[in-house]
Amino acid sequence: DHRDLHSFPTRRSSDLESRLVQGNLSRDVLGSEYERLGVNGRMNTAFIRYQDDRAMFQMGRAPVMWGAANTNSIIQSGLAPSYDHMNGQIMLGDFRIEVLAGQLGSEYLADGTRIKRLIAGHQVNWLSKGKSLLLGVGEQIIYTGQNRSLELYYINPFVPYVFTAFEKDEENTSSGDNDNSIIFMYARYNLKPNISLYSEIIVDDYQLDDTGRQNALGLNMGLDWGTKIFNRITTGTISYTRINSWTYIHSGQFTNWENSDHPIGYYYGPDVQSLGFQIDHWLSANLLFKLDVQYVEKGINTLQTEWNSQGTKGDPFPTPPATTHRFTDFSLSWFTKYGILEA
Repeated sequence: DHRDLHSFPTRRSSDLESRLVQGNLSRDVLGSEYERLGVNGRMNTAFIRYQDDRAMFQMGRAPVMWGAANTNSIIQSGLAPSYDHMNGQIMLGDFRIEVLAGQLGSEYLADGTRIKRLIAGHQVNWLSKGKSLLLGVGEQIIYTGQNRSLELYYINPFVPYVFTAFEKDEENTSSGDNDNSIIFMYARYNLKPNISLYSEIIVDDYQLDDTGRQNALGLNMGLDWGTKIFNRITTGTISYTRINSWTYIHSGQFTNWENSDHPIGYYYGPDVQSLGFQIDHWLSANLLFKLDVQYVEKGINTLQTEWNSQGTKGDPFPTPPATTHRFTDFSLSWFTKYGILEA
């Protein structure tokens, strides 16, 4: 709930959650090919946290959700396999400053060399006095290397990541530099208590000169609403998303914006535009109906595509041959005191 974004109740807490899936689905769901006796499991959430009314610190494994969108953020959506990280937040009046440092799943070269993948980010957001307007800006980065370790200058919340290039502190390989940063901005405005608008913008790469390469940008905007239908609570979202052809893709060693082959940002990756509609309707006090309809135009670039943006400035979008998809998901969930049953 973004309206309560700057509220930190005083408490110490911890959380533990595991997932168990069929072995043939483990790569798709958990990002792992490990399988024993036809099943695979993973600790999805395992962390400790301390927070009071001015600060919060968390350490462990948990999904990370950054941005203004509740379910489909293009910054960090929380839908990829969770990763181990440290996260700190501090309140300064109406401003909140947040710093993130973590480690993603490793990748391997053809000769078996392990490439470590690390992630960091910092952001600051402002919430108006009446809690009707939220504005945020920040950076995030994936940096990799065979012997790479935590880089302290990526934890400093006050130094822009671009300065590392000026100071020649980036790690370069034959593939390119191994530091892939993204700038982002987001906003949410409550028109009424039950209607709000939101928008997210990411800048992965912007060409100030005529380099022949495309800009690598992303836009996500939508409207959230809530009402009562037949005297039952109903909420919904209408959204539009556009991710340029080479956004999230980078020339370094395993520096594309993914974890275990799952997108960290937008669910459908790069080279895509989509229009979505979601609705949740309570049929009774313990029976919930969900409907999600997505229209997606997808180009051929994915998060496994090797970076090759040179000379693509005039190419059509999405990159041909593009395909069109229409997804419809619906479910009924029954809430009981012993758990939730969904079909």
